[in-house]
Amino acid sequence: MKQRMRCKVWWPGIDGDIEKFYKKCYGCQLESMPTKPKPMVRTDLSSGPWQHIAADFLGPLPSGDNILVIVDYYSRWVEVSVSKSITAEKAVQSLKHMFSTHGYPLSITTDNGPQFRSEVFNQYMEEAGIEHHHITPLWPQANGEVERQNRSLMTRIRIAQVEGRDWREELETYLFMYRSTPQSTTGVSPAELLFGRKLRNKLPEISNFHDDVNIEVRDRDAKRKGQGKLYGDARRNAIESDVNVGDTVLVKQHRENRLSTKFSKDPVKVIGKHGNCVWLDTPRGTFQRNVTQVKRFQGQIQKYRHSRIRQYRH
Repeated sequence: MKQRMRCKVWWPGIDGDIEKFYKKCYGCQLESMPTKPKPMVRTDLSSGPWQHIAADFLGPLPSGDNILVIVDYYSRWVEVSVSKSITAEKAVQSLKHMFSTHGYPLSITTDNGPQFRSEVFNQYMEEAGIEHHHITPLWPQANGEVERQNRSLMTRIRIAQVEGRDWREELETYLFMYRSTPQSTTGVSPAELLFGRKLRNKLPEISNFHDDVNIEVRDRDAKRKGQGKLYGDARRNAIESDVNVGDTVLVKQHRENRLSTKFSKDPVKVIGKHGNCVWLDTPRGTFQRNVTQVKRFQGQIQKYRHSRIRQYRH
């Protein structure tokens, strides 16, 4: 338009006037490029784990399943819940299960799905004291953390599908490895930020254990356990077992009727002992029992049996 006008006419400010003219064109406005995006706004890191989380439904998959994905903004820990339903009731049920482990967050961010805008979901958020944020409609970038995790989860599911594997098992394997792998942004694994410890996996590593447990907590634990032991031992009249390897013992048996004895009539040999457990050599094989379920055979039962037999003979 500018080139065409310049070939015929000219006046001061011609380029500006032409730009104003075509910017007001209705048809051009409908087909022109959209407004350039605003500079990105980064979310500040939370002050602690599981304070601010994001939620989104991934699916449906060809199997009819949907995956509720929860991401902790601080640790990048991911929780998932697989179900056929995406109702508000099912979302609340899944969140209750997760919150029973991690506790209530301060806030949760979701899209504008009907299940997240329902009265059931909002009522649960109010009862739990959780501030509920909705992202701008049709702008998933506003919930970018959970959207990025959705892409990674779908990649793992597609690979499992191509390789003919159970995608549910592969999803669990992926989550385990993701949670124990240092995150590129934070530099540490989600497990370390959420739980304060590394998850043990099959990769070999040099163990470096630090005794960083609070001394007061350790002393209180030892004191209460000691008090409980003294009380329990006194109440049960507990004594150290005198059963050793090589002893002949009687084994406590299940009473079939009122005439059944507490211990079986056939003595057996102790062939092993570790702590409170003993291994017994019986005609039916080797059995493991607690030391309280056996007692040393003193050889008096056989004498008593013989004396009764002689009495009956007379």
